[in-house]
Amino acid sequence: MKKSLPLLICLQILCTICNGQIQKLKYKERHLKRFTAEAKTDMLTVVIENEKNPEDAALVNAVKKYWKQGKYQFISQLEFTNRLRDKLIKKEDLYLYTLRGQYKNKSYRMSPYMLVNNAGKRKKEFGFSFAIANGGYDLKGRVLDGYYDLMVKYFDHEIALTKDPESRKNLKKKKDKGITFFTDDPEKLKEKNILFVKEVINTGKTNSVKEKTENYQKKEEEIIKRYHLDPKKVYTVFPEDINMSVAKMDQNVLVFDGSDLINPADGSIVATSYRPPRKGLLIAYYIANAVIVGGLFTAGILLDF
Repeated sequence: MKKSLPLLICLQILCTICNGQIQKLKYKERHLKRFTAEAKTDMLTVVIENEKNPEDAALVNAVKKYWKQGKYQFISQLEFTNRLRDKLIKKEDLYLYTLRGQYKNKSYRMSPYMLVNNAGKRKKEFGFSFAIANGGYDLKGRVLDGYYDLMVKYFDHEIALTKDPESRKNLKKKKDKGITFFTDDPEKLKEKNILFVKEVINTGKTNSVKEKTENYQKKEEEIIKRYHLDPKKVYTVFPEDINMSVAKMDQNVLVFDGSDLINPADGSIVATSYRPPRKGLLIAYYIANAVIVGGLFTAGILLDF
């Protein structure tokens, strides 16, 4: 179990990322109709570990500022675990949570954040996921709280979209060299200012500052070319600039989160390099979840879950 655990955790994370987003996965209408029929509550339950934890504090603040689809409440990881154990979670309940683990007395996230109904029921659980860039921290160890703001806006947008079949029907899509654009003309992206935070672009493992800079420049050039961007309008900014673009609802800006270009004004995805998972990965997702959760309970390293 010890040897296979890291591999299973990686597989679980990969498959969870594949398990979300209307625009990316192109959910079938029957799935969305079932979701809107079941998820009738106007209450979002947000699971946190500790509000003093910087990640949880960023999540709490983002929900309070940007969740517009109804009421919300916060519960502890322990209470969530008890609800799962006692089968108190109803199919109409919406939960926002992430899987957490503990290693050497340090808590860490094992998955992206997920907003779902039927929480904990893997075959029936349905919803959306959002992976916080770079694990949620910048190079100085500060939480990238602007991305939490962006995430909540994204979830808010997707839930609103599930309630509006007409908007989904009119959603424009165009594919070009592995990128899906949600516009009829990708060249229009050249009119937008694009914000990058260095931490969200993986430059590979290297100790050399020169190599890191060169790798970053190569990655940036590749992104500019693939997403049809104007290099003169691409800016490397500080994490707080993301906060500002979200707060101002800036229509002239798009934020790059590592794979998506997101509109900070409403949380919608404008372009993505995401590809729907193959059936084999989805099957592996369920197997990995069952083995991981069972194994972690046995090993006693799952934190309050």
